Amino acid sequence: KMSETIQIPKGWKLNKLNDVCKKITSGGTPSRDNPSYFNGDILWVKMNDMKKELILDTKEKITKEGLDNSSAKIFLKNTVLLAMYTEDMGRTSILGKNASTNQAICGLETNNKILPKFLFYFLKSQKKVIDKLGTGGAQPNINQGKVKNLQIIYPLLNTQQIIITKLDHILGELEIKKKEIL
Repeated sequence: KMSETIQIPKGWKLNKLNDVCKKITSGGTPSRDNPSYFNGDILWVKMNDMKKELILDTKEKITKEGLDNSSAKIFLKNTVLLAMYTEDMGRTSILGKNASTNQAICGLETNNKILPKFLFYFLKSQKKVIDKLGTGGAQPNINQGKVKNLQIIYPLLNTQQIIITKLDHILGELEIKKKEIL
């Protein structure tokens, strides 16, 4: 629950993620005991793959058989991924291609109210909030229920696009400056 009152700008809305996503679900891991489930051509996203903002490839891939015989599922291109476990909790990426994920990653497929990149930036901005939701001792985690109930504040689609363009530009400039410094 949010302790402070949120001032909602005129024309913006406040909803739960569940209300702005078609689908919020996590992936799965095929049995390691069956080698025919791995080394296929289906991208399989794990935490280490989420170091990039846009995922176009993964270290490991699974087969159609592995997908069909596990709780893994296909997430469509532009699905926003959110890490739910350990120190990676709250990390976000966007799928640049259709892919599957393990159970430590939640896929959020947006509906027509939210642009995927806007959701991506919003979730990045909420990392501290997400961290506070984590429960468990040595390895804190969040679950899909907590993700579905996270609140999001958002404007109309054209304003979302303006915000995305600005953030892309500013963060791009920042990357250039970081490289210059190094």
